[in-house]
Formats: sequence, C-alpha cells, structure tokens
Amino acid sequence: MLEMMDVAGEQLQAVRLEHHGATRLDTPIARGISLDREVQPGLRAAAHDVLWLADGQSESLVAPSLHCGLLLAGRSAPLFIENSPAIRYDKDRAVLVNFSQPARCTRAWSAGTRSRGAGFVVEPLFIERFGDTLKGDDLDLLVRKDREQFRSATLHASPQLSILALNVIENPYRGPLGDMFEEANIVRFLVEAVAAHGEGLRRARAMGRRAYERVCEARDLLDASLAAPPKTLDLARQVGLSLTVLQKNFKLAFGTTIFGYVRDRRLDIARIHILEHGRGVAETAYRVGYGSAAAFTAAYRRKFGTAPTKSFE
Repeated sequence: MLEMMDVAGEQLQAVRLEHHGATRLDTPIARGISLDREVQPGLRAAAHDVLWLADGQSESLVAPSLHCGLLLAGRSAPLFIENSPAIRYDKDRAVLVNFSQPARCTRAWSAGTRSRGAGFVVEPLFIERFGDTLKGDDLDLLVRKDREQFRSATLHASPQLSILALNVIENPYRGPLGDMFEEANIVRFLVEAVAAHGEGLRRARAMGRRAYERVCEARDLLDASLAAPPKTLDLARQVGLSLTVLQKNFKLAFGTTIFGYVRDRRLDIARIHILEHGRGVAETAYRVGYGSAAAFTAAYRRKFGTAPTKSFE
C-alpha cells in the first residue's frame, strides 16, 4: 500500500480534501491523492492515485499486520522487504502480504511513474476483536503468529475485487454516507480477498500444487488474451499438459470448462466497462471479443438477467 512516507528525504505535504478523508499531494515530488483511514478498529482503508514527478526512495518500518493492495492503473514499484524477495504488483491482481513481525520495507520511484490502486490493512486489534471465533478461519490461517516473518500471495485477477478497489477511489458520496460506503467496500474487499486466498490453498491441496499451478498458468494465459484466446490444444501445449488432462484439471480447479471460463470472464469485464466506465454496447462487445453487438447482448442478458445498459432502468 502507498503510505505517507519520506521520499528522497522530504516529507510530502498534504492538503485535506473534502472527499471522504483523502489527502491531495501537490509538491515538487508527487501530485495526486492518497487515502489512509481507519474504517473499523484495526481495519484501515488505503488508496492512491499518484504521479511521481521526481526520482526518490521511500523507507518504512511496518508493524505486524496484513496488507492487501490492488493496482488498477499505471505501474507500482516493487516492494523490498529486508532479507526477502521483492514483491511485485501486477495490474488487476491483488497482493496479500502478511507481516507477523516488524519489517523494514523500501521502494524506489522513477520520475513520470503513475500508480492508481486501493486496498486495506488489517492490524492485530481487528483480529483480537473476534476472540476465538476466528480459529481455523481463512483469515486466522493467513495472519497466524507462528508464520515466518512475512508471507505473500498474488491472487488471480478478479473483476469483483477491481470494482471494490475502484469504489474506494471513486467514492461518489460525502460525509457520513461516504464513510459508510467506504467501510462497506473495504469490509467486502477483505472478505473476498481472504476467501479467494483460502480457496486457492484448498484447490492446491486437493489437486497437488504442481497440477494446480499448471491450470493457473493456463488461466493466466486466457486472461491475457480474452478477446482472442488460444485454441485449447495450443493452450495445453503452452502449459505442458495433454489436452485431456488440462480440460479435466481446469474444470476440477475452477468449476467450469475452458470455454465457459472465457465466456464468463468476457462478460464480467464487459460489465465493468459498461457500469463503471460508461462505455457503449457496441464498443464493449468489440473490446471483449464478440463479433456482433446482438450476440453480446444476448449472452449478457443470459448471464446477468438484464440488458447491457449504463444504468438501471
């Protein structure tokens, strides 16, 4: 997460915005907005949309906590944690980082870099509020104290998580209503991210880690080319599996066929284009790989029960 940290030895000066507690950055070093607000005891919302105007480096000592960040646009500098591999942030893929002990972290930024994203921070107080009720839960397993100094996991791209992150940045409300909107999205972000991590672990245990990694690789290749996905046989060859094994394991891991996955992902992304970005039906259909707006509209209606419109009618 982007924090208010020293950059090249100079503390960023921020002017408070009326926009649900965000702060405006307008200095020779950075320009944009940054949000860091406690929405519940021990649970913080974090978001940023920043253009770095000069090279610099940030350093911070992170207390025990669970961090989640999702990059929506631009490029995020790798996070370096002492004596550990660098953590990299890819667009639309949430990254969970658990610090079970204090750790010193650094980032180096280049002039002209823009980064836009959102996420949350879970502090020990949030976990303590639930007492023993969290024992064995996905969140408990993720933040358990007997873990190594830190552990990280990059989640699969999720339209739901991207929408929640976008809602935090583009909160349409002000005052108490804005605070409630922000809290609701952060709590759901937390639930969805932790559940996705736990489900991935369960699938890996059930299938075997290597087999699960292969189908995840296939899924990532599909996500990178949804408008024109590779043929199934070519996909199997790229991940080193037979066609039969890929089809079987893909359905076992994700509960759908390869064709069904591509169709659903296209429509999920199309919904974001229409509802969140206000794009038209024909443009959206083309962007996600449909040959005609009519075919796209029919598929959209089957999945969501409504026509693809920019607002509810």
